[in-house]
Amino acid sequence: YKLVTRDVPAIQPGARSYDKSWIRDGGMAATALLKMGLPTEVREFIDWYTTFQDEDGLVPPIIDTKAEDPLWEEKENGLIEYDCQGEYVYTVYEYYKFTKDKKFLKNKLDNVKRALEYMVYLRNQTLTPEFKDGPAEKKKYYGILPPSTSHEGYGCEYSYWDDFWALKGWKDGRDIFNILGKKDLAKWADKEYEDFKKCFYDSVKATMKFYDKKYIPASASLGDFDPTSTAVAIMYCDELENLQTPDLAPALKFTFDRYYKELSSRFKPNAKYRFTPYELRTTPALFYMGEKEKGLALLRFMLECRRPLEWNELAEVVNSDYRFPGYFGDMPHTWIGAEYINSVRSIFVYETGGNLILGHGIDEKWLEREEGVSVKNMATYYGNISYSVKKEGNSLKINISGEVKPEKGFIFKSPFLKKKIKKVTINDKQWKDFSDGEIYIKKLPAEISVAY
Repeated sequence: YKLVTRDVPAIQPGARSYDKSWIRDGGMAATALLKMGLPTEVREFIDWYTTFQDEDGLVPPIIDTKAEDPLWEEKENGLIEYDCQGEYVYTVYEYYKFTKDKKFLKNKLDNVKRALEYMVYLRNQTLTPEFKDGPAEKKKYYGILPPSTSHEGYGCEYSYWDDFWALKGWKDGRDIFNILGKKDLAKWADKEYEDFKKCFYDSVKATMKFYDKKYIPASASLGDFDPTSTAVAIMYCDELENLQTPDLAPALKFTFDRYYKELSSRFKPNAKYRFTPYELRTTPALFYMGEKEKGLALLRFMLECRRPLEWNELAEVVNSDYRFPGYFGDMPHTWIGAEYINSVRSIFVYETGGNLILGHGIDEKWLEREEGVSVKNMATYYGNISYSVKKEGNSLKINISGEVKPEKGFIFKSPFLKKKIKKVTINDKQWKDFSDGEIYIKKLPAEISVAY
């Protein structure tokens, strides 16, 4: 569906309501395509989208290839979405991480630099005495990005979605500059990231206090509850560690505990609901926080929400009543399709902090199948990986192969939530580098036997 709705080279989230291209939707769809081994389409999309960047570095949020002026909607309707800057840098870097195409990265160096410079311009609007020395209602905006329509969930608010993507943009920009040997630019990006990070998390805590909220708010101006928006911080923007500091960890847990409680109400017979399946991005967030069963429950529920079931796709809006006469967006909506692909892929493999994590979301019930569970030639930042997991009595037999070399090695996550690992052998040698639920592997191929 993603390739069908593509208007070469534009990646588009639909063929009717969304017959246009966004760097946001397209960036996340590009990630899904890369994870499925399709880099060519992603490179074409980035090359094309880059041609619309303004001289001052502004990345347009939307391009309408059918209009006489592709940027008409942005100009006429004042469509301002400041998540675009970070999302553009992220998409460029994701392509590099899967392809290691340094020539491509060098070609985009100036575009990345200008996108980040524009973020400095945006942020300078709140780095003023008005916010720094103002009352509490103003101080919570100090040093974050100015108001925008963001992911179209707002009219014009101080959206933390934008800020999470800005943090990601600075981190990825820093890495890009280091890879290309631009040390001065890397130092600049690192300094901007650290300063932005401090202002941002100060803002989150100030907003929670101002509105007296126990959850991570989705915007500084509303203090609203939107875990689907907050999940982007964990799923795409690598901010989980910063959200799990002692002063924010309780709020993070409360946010997703409350979300799951509300989600569970939809599991009941004859439940009535209306929601957007963007919630799929919460699946990896739950996995990364160690909530595997909740993540799998969300995925299973989403599969029941295909409309019609046989079409194997998700609309932008789903109603419990199949015939409810309301807006449903495009069918299929391929940004949501991308979220589904990214979520399912995270069951089997994901990258974090230089490690490649394997088997994190495998349901132990799947291992009751005689053939067990396996993946073949799955694309990662470090190359393609294959592995199989089979249950034999009270043990697991795991075979991992591939030309894959993550900087810090591999971590295989045990699929059994209530069993502790007792003994591990790798390639017929006793292995001591494991914990109750994780095995640390340095190189491949690896034939592993795990006793519980």
